[in-house]
Amino acid sequence: MEKLSELNSAKVEIISILDSAKSQRVKNLLQNELIKINDEIAQRQKEDETKMNVDEPIKVSTKVIVDIKEHAFDESEKFVKIFIPFNVTDVKEEDVELNTTEDSFSLIIHGAQKDYRFIVTSLLKKINTAKSYRKVKSDMISIYLKKVKEGETWTCLTKTEKYLKDQKTKMFDKNDDDAKDDPSSMLMNMMKKMYETGDPEMKRTIAKAWTEGQNKQMENPLGPM
Repeated sequence: MEKLSELNSAKVEIISILDSAKSQRVKNLLQNELIKINDEIAQRQKEDETKMNVDEPIKVSTKVIVDIKEHAFDESEKFVKIFIPFNVTDVKEEDVELNTTEDSFSLIIHGAQKDYRFIVTSLLKKINTAKSYRKVKSDMISIYLKKVKEGETWTCLTKTEKYLKDQKTKMFDKNDDDAKDDPSSMLMNMMKKMYETGDPEMKRTIAKAWTEGQNKQMENPLGPM
């Protein structure tokens, strides 16, 4: 099978001979041969392109995704503010991406080897996505969520947090006498009930609180002396 370069050389040679041919019969023969060579060249180019596409390795992203946990929450008359400590000296400002819906948001930081994300769903109240934004400083990223109703107080960031607070208050108020007798047992029953009836986010929150409590107990099993 002839190489593509050989076919192109033959094509140039046929064209050169065709220009100097005098007999019409010879011209017809050369033109027919030129058509064949053009077809072969087109077919060979197509085969080479297909081979290149097959041989080209599939690029798979090897970036690690890290979930951000540490943050602080505050509010003003107009905004709910979330402050995330983060060293952004090696990250360009355009690599910090904030996406919002009326009741959720996600912050994605595109690093060289890792992507960092902070995702919050089920916000306590609705936000104005068009007027929400983020600020990037050398050691912190600040998220400003515009309140739909200015002056409205957010006691916490999400509906899940509020539900947990309300349930805890309700259970303590209702079972005040039981709490005096055995507060740890009452709290355990309350958390168990909330875990069984809660959504996935609530279950994660309760599981985290339980794990942290167990770790503290293991560090100091005898309690304060």
